[in-house]
Amino acid sequence: MALLMLTGVAVFSFVMGNFIEILHKIQNMNNPLEEGSLLSKFFGLLVRFNRNQHMNLTFKKEIEDYFEYRWNNNKNWLVYTEEDRSLLQ
Repeated sequence: MALLMLTGVAVFSFVMGNFIEILHKIQNMNNPLEEGSLLSKFFGLLVRFNRNQHMNLTFKKEIEDYFEYRWNNNKNWLVYTEEDRSLLQ
């Protein structure tokens, strides 16, 4: 009897843990995806490896605009797995 109750508690805990994780993901779904600081670090790294030759500002602005649009309009990012994210990069 005790073993049955212990199994029930384990299954209930597992189900509730997954349910709470789903709720957190749903709550964070409408939060904006902010990775602009990582993009700025990337541009800084490019400048460093190009021996301090700054990149074309129009090209840089186009890249920033693209990613801003992508971050604001890609609502599927929440359901991506780590494997999906690595394939997109």
